[in-house]
Amino acid sequence: MFHIFQVWQLLGFQALKGLLKCPVGQVIEAVNLNYGNQNDIDCSIRDQPVAVATNDCIEWMVTDLMIEHCKGMNHCNLPEPDPAHFFCDKSPQNFLQYTYTCTDENPGEKAITACEGSNANLNCEQGAISIKKAIFGRVEKDTCTDTSSSMLYCQSYGAVATVKNLCDGKATCTVRATADYLGPPSYCDNLPKYLLVKYTCE
Repeated sequence: MFHIFQVWQLLGFQALKGLLKCPVGQVIEAVNLNYGNQNDIDCSIRDQPVAVATNDCIEWMVTDLMIEHCKGMNHCNLPEPDPAHFFCDKSPQNFLQYTYTCTDENPGEKAITACEGSNANLNCEQGAISIKKAIFGRVEKDTCTDTSSSMLYCQSYGAVATVKNLCDGKATCTVRATADYLGPPSYCDNLPKYLLVKYTCE
């Protein structure tokens, strides 16, 4: 079953306006990211497919980040559209349409969270580490902080590549959860960040 969700700009609100969610025991599998103009749609219906632009104007890095950001998560938040996300058709009235499916969680997948400044220790008693996801920043409002955050699309562009290069194929691996090591995250507030890693032993 395909799920459709539109995200658009609303002044005074943060990324919580772009919440994607699957049933318990399932995770998001991204299919596509498109965009269109709010003036061409009924904004009261956010979970139905609508006409989208035929131009491919979304920056490729934005597309990759948004798809990877939510992939493998039970729920996630997307940022409001910003003209900076586009290399053409930079209208402030643009919306994003995210198409995804929900698939069963991998029962063999492990997850570890390390608060900023601490270490994430990955271990496989059998087989070798295979990194499935790595985010340094913030995707949950209350993890590693006493003050809830509304900036839940906070992430480092280089974290997944760094963690994969360090850990893939090894029996054990230690990753330091710092911006110096994983790269400074973007779209963040001043609250502490953390590292989330999902991996399997293969």
